[in-house]
Amino acid sequence: MKLTLQSKFSQYTAILITILISFMLIMDSAKSWFSYIYAGDPPPNGLKDAYSLESGNAEFYFLLAQYYNFYDYTFPRENIYPLYKKALELNPFNYVYWYSLAQFLSMQDRKDDARFALNEAVELSPGVVALRWEAAMMASELGDSELIKENLASVITYDPHRQKKAYILLWASLKNGDEILQIIPENAYLSYLHFLISTKRKNEAIKLWDKIEHKNSIPESLFVRYVNFLLFNHELERAVQAWTERLGGWDGIWNGDFEKSILNGGFDWRINNTDGSEAARKFDASQNTHLMEIDFDGENHAAVQMVSQNVPVNANTLYAIDIKQKSKELSTGTGLYWEVYCPSDSKLLARTNNIRGSSDWRNLSLTFKTSYGCDLVSVRLISGRTDKKMSGTLWIDKVAMKETN
Repeated sequence: MKLTLQSKFSQYTAILITILISFMLIMDSAKSWFSYIYAGDPPPNGLKDAYSLESGNAEFYFLLAQYYNFYDYTFPRENIYPLYKKALELNPFNYVYWYSLAQFLSMQDRKDDARFALNEAVELSPGVVALRWEAAMMASELGDSELIKENLASVITYDPHRQKKAYILLWASLKNGDEILQIIPENAYLSYLHFLISTKRKNEAIKLWDKIEHKNSIPESLFVRYVNFLLFNHELERAVQAWTERLGGWDGIWNGDFEKSILNGGFDWRINNTDGSEAARKFDASQNTHLMEIDFDGENHAAVQMVSQNVPVNANTLYAIDIKQKSKELSTGTGLYWEVYCPSDSKLLARTNNIRGSSDWRNLSLTFKTSYGCDLVSVRLISGRTDKKMSGTLWIDKVAMKETN
């Protein structure tokens, strides 16, 4: 659109209006500039001078309210609220103002008003995870379980670094595992399972495990940790079920031929290496098979229990174990021996003769009978003397266990 001025008077008028508008803009900018200069002076006077010069700037009212709230305890508390209110009247969409007001109201024990202000803050910025975390902590102080769950669900979903703290806050505030499990998002199941195991919450860990649909995607280390946790808490049937669903069924010794990688837990072999002894799964090219090799350096004390395995058994039943092994220059003394131990009643069920010196491949056998109530045994290789420094090497190729008459 083209604007045509018909007379000099019209031209002069337009020029004058332009000058007046420019002058007003310059004055407004100068006023704003000076107000910020005043705001830089020590509070509260600098902030008072600032908003007296620029009364429409919400930030000055907010900063003055914050100053009185946190730094000047002689200032009447009832006079702080109007400053927050004025800041929000000028800028009602600033979530920081609403959250800070909620803090102030909570400190004044005005819980209902604090909840309202907190909800306003969260609704204005639902995606700000840091605010959701702060809001959850304030909701805990206010005793509002719904606000706690709503905010922590968002924190757990989007901030992995705060998940553990969120779980702690949930349990401290709600103390109800079923209620907490309902808000745990699927992408946090694994971290929550770690937390439940670490805090020894057996029932909640089992419920969460049952809720996980794709169990094969669970990392191996967490899977083994969960099975160990079940065994420690005498949940043998659940441990066997979890192991079988993932790795398949078995009878007697698991991985007795060492052809599978050793998981070092659950129902697989557990290795306890020290400076004096080191056990490892190795490939024997001469036999085209894997075996376990245990080396003793002769300079340090060997572990008392070097390798072991938890084996499910039937109570009051006779079993036989066969072990194929060879040794090289195992130092004398009490040497090494295999034993079978029942943890539930602390009974030693069987023990082999001492393994010493050098020998070619040979089979070592022992039989034992489980006691009433014994449903799990520990088959383990033990060092006979902890005050002797052992040297030499032991190889184990096959370990098998079966019921016998």
